[in-house]
Amino acid sequence: MKITKTVIILFIALCSMLIPSCASPEKDGAALGLKINECNRQYLNTLQQLDINFGKNDSYNSRKSIKAAYFTAKSNANSNYRIALDEIYKVAADKKNSYGDYKSQSEFSRAYANAIDSDLQNSVQLANANTQLPSTVLAYMKSIIPTKPDISQIQKDLIGHSLSEGVENGYYSSSWRWLIENNEISEFHIDKTLTDNANEYMIIAKMRLTSDVGKAFNATVKIRYILPDDDDWIIDFTQSQGMYIVKTHLYDDCVTVEKDGWWYYLRNQCDVALEVGGKELEYNGWKKYCHVISAHNSYCIYNPDDIIIDYVERP
Repeated sequence: MKITKTVIILFIALCSMLIPSCASPEKDGAALGLKINECNRQYLNTLQQLDINFGKNDSYNSRKSIKAAYFTAKSNANSNYRIALDEIYKVAADKKNSYGDYKSQSEFSRAYANAIDSDLQNSVQLANANTQLPSTVLAYMKSIIPTKPDISQIQKDLIGHSLSEGVENGYYSSSWRWLIENNEISEFHIDKTLTDNANEYMIIAKMRLTSDVGKAFNATVKIRYILPDDDDWIIDFTQSQGMYIVKTHLYDDCVTVEKDGWWYYLRNQCDVALEVGGKELEYNGWKKYCHVISAHNSYCIYNPDDIIIDYVERP
């Protein structure tokens, strides 16, 4: 529903017409208070008509676009209301100041305040603060059935979601996460569809995730989409089914292992920080590790029976 410039001008004019200058302070104040009431009624009527008529003369192909258009229209109505109200406030301030004595100004202010309908004012404040979609707009939204996300859309939707390593006895701690950022996903394909109905779409997808420094993982991810009443398909959750580092072997020669007594030293011989993943043999078997070693520095491990490096990559 579009609000034209003509409607805006008429709205402001209706709310801010000047009263005759020959009236008394009480009449002037009361008349301007009544203008506030009229402006409030006009605002509430505008919102009511917006809720009733929204979408009748427009067509949308997604629920998200409907929601955005509705709140844009309401924001425009709020702005027009504020412009009209500010005009009345300005007239009221000028009129009050036109009286040279304190008594007349007090009479004006008292009559102005008494004329304003507080219940109407409260209704405006509630309507202005309401962020819920009206039932008419919700019903219209539900009539639009969005298409399920394709491969391109899924990759866009994954940005901002995070994944754990998703394997038992992995290299990383339980708190480690990969936050998916823009342009990190490649080689994406849907491996399996688990659920595909009117309200739920759940898949297993495989992809490669590559950071801006070149560290990469081959990842298998469960992705569940849902279709809310007031939105298009959105991701409910992502769950890692396994992330496996891609070994480039570019930095293998940068890290050496040295033993000195009870200690093993992983020494970074290069001038960049490196992530070293491997296994150390303890009394109860092999255990994976992952350590980031700064440039020309070392990391020491106390008293393992043996130690193996599986990969060296940029962190």
